[in-house]
Amino acid sequence: MLARSLLLLSALLILGGAPARAASSTDAERCEAEQITPEDRIVACTLVIHSGGDHGKDLAVDYGNRAVGWMAKKDYDHAQADLDEAIRLDPDNALALYNRGNNSRYKGNFDGAIADYNRALALKPKYLPAYVNRGFSWAAKSEWDRAIDDYSQALNLDGHDIIALYRRGQAYAAKGDYDRAIADFDAAIRVNETAEQLYLSRGEAWLAKGDRERGIADLRKAVSINPEFKEALAALKRAGAS
Repeated sequence: MLARSLLLLSALLILGGAPARAASSTDAERCEAEQITPEDRIVACTLVIHSGGDHGKDLAVDYGNRAVGWMAKKDYDHAQADLDEAIRLDPDNALALYNRGNNSRYKGNFDGAIADYNRALALKPKYLPAYVNRGFSWAAKSEWDRAIDDYSQALNLDGHDIIALYRRGQAYAAKGDYDRAIADFDAAIRVNETAEQLYLSRGEAWLAKGDRERGIADLRKAVSINPEFKEALAALKRAGAS
């Protein structure tokens, strides 16, 4: 599903480069593990931080990874504090900057998010997720042209990125450019034919263009994929269909 893909952009683990640590190797591994509960990550990273064995960039890694745990628990204030410390210790850590941008975005601080995505992209100019999420932040500010530019930058790096296609389609629709929106939704559907949100968005674009037949067909397709899709059911009702 599309929502699952979106979650992959939420936060990235910041992997350390030095294997030697004063804390147990198990704590270090759990702090950096991909498959671990947020609570266990926070405990493991805290043990590593308090061990006093890591300094500088390695310590920044520990704070950054503990922040991933806080973000997963939606404790954005604790995540902010850890990411601030990670970036203080290592100002050129692009992943910490990216994650702090995400954290600011979750808190509704879109200007702060954009500033951190800018810094991350200055360090990693081909960092696709930062373009996508900066575009999302511009869209949240109704800066549609800037959002479209960022999504297009992401698509220059990977023309099949479904999130960038979907989000750019949304931005075009918000501007009333339904033909370009539909083209992007078409491309996204070719990547994933079972993402109900794409059919909803394309259906709404068709309806906005006055093509009721295609619009209702897409809305019904969305419901056929997910019979409990409330947004699509509501859109069908508004269109006088079922």
